[in-house]
Amino acid sequence: MTYENQSVFDRDPMPALQQIRQALECTAVFLSQAGPGPHVVAAEVGLDRLGAQPIRHLAADSLPAMVRDMNYPMVIDNVHAHPAVADRALCYRQGICGYLGVPVMRTGTGHCCGTLSAVTGRPRHWSIQDTGLLLAWAERIAGVSGSSRRRTGG
Repeated sequence: MTYENQSVFDRDPMPALQQIRQALECTAVFLSQAGPGPHVVAAEVGLDRLGAQPIRHLAADSLPAMVRDMNYPMVIDNVHAHPAVADRALCYRQGICGYLGVPVMRTGTGHCCGTLSAVTGRPRHWSIQDTGLLLAWAERIAGVSGSSRRRTGG
């Protein structure tokens, strides 16, 4: 039997998002898809726990879009105290305070096709293990095998 990698956007990511939220003990997790236009939220779990409305589109200056542009994880313990994001309207509207986001890499090409984000409604110290766990889930969601994972020093 052969295994064919599937894009995250070709199958239901909800069970994975629920597992991620439980594993990270965070308030919500969402997966966005990046395309030629604005990011589109493909799936979300737990944003209603923040009293937030579902997110449909993310602006070019949203945190997930910044993660995609940087192609690197973004770890922010308190968006309201962080000088680069303190005035982001989406964070205030959605009740987001702690943010951890990682790029989702397209299988085979290595291009960022979206982001996987974990959020809390209060400040949170994200550990290196939290970041590693979210990166591992981003690979798993995208269908990238562990043997092809790019390693970084640190």
